[in-house]
Amino acid sequence: MQTKERIVKSAKKLFNLDGYNHTSLQKIIDETGVQKGGIYYYFSDKETLGFEVIKKAEEEFMKFLNSSSTGKTAAEKIVGQFTAILNYHKRTRCRFGCIFGNIALEMANGSEGIRKAVEAVFEKWEKLIENLLEEAAKEGDLNNELENETEKLSKTIVAAIEGGIMLSKTGRDYHHLETVLNSIILLIFKGEMHGKNSIR
Repeated sequence: MQTKERIVKSAKKLFNLDGYNHTSLQKIIDETGVQKGGIYYYFSDKETLGFEVIKKAEEEFMKFLNSSSTGKTAAEKIVGQFTAILNYHKRTRCRFGCIFGNIALEMANGSEGIRKAVEAVFEKWEKLIENLLEEAAKEGDLNNELENETEKLSKTIVAAIEGGIMLSKTGRDYHHLETVLNSIILLIFKGEMHGKNSIR
């Protein structure tokens, strides 16, 4: 693994576990074994490293979402995403939460650049869901009253998932997230879709 890649991977892990503000340069040095000069060779400051971590995390997350969007219908693709998200947090025992949500909470009144970078990730995720919701509406699976509300609905879904992740991380119990995801399915899809699309 290249030195730069190792630094970014370790910083991502530490930002997720300890938070951006509580991850010192010394922690990154201890985690990577790369000395201060080696880190500054690639990154002029912590914020520059933060941008690189968010960029890498975004690439991985979008790949994760796209690879989990499986199925013949848009509804199945949405449920595929939900299932993959739940399974990830099951595997990690809800230890990490969402790196974007974690940083967003920290940086609301911090670095404007970092805040905007995280905001852009959420906007891409919302757009991805919005496109699937529009497809689901055309396929007749979305509740009729929601067919013209896909943009607002996509924002609500992302916000609800982030809240479920936060509750699961706080309580170390994935069932909080599971409840949120199944509630979204009940709310957005027509009745005949519920039973076959519930996740656990």
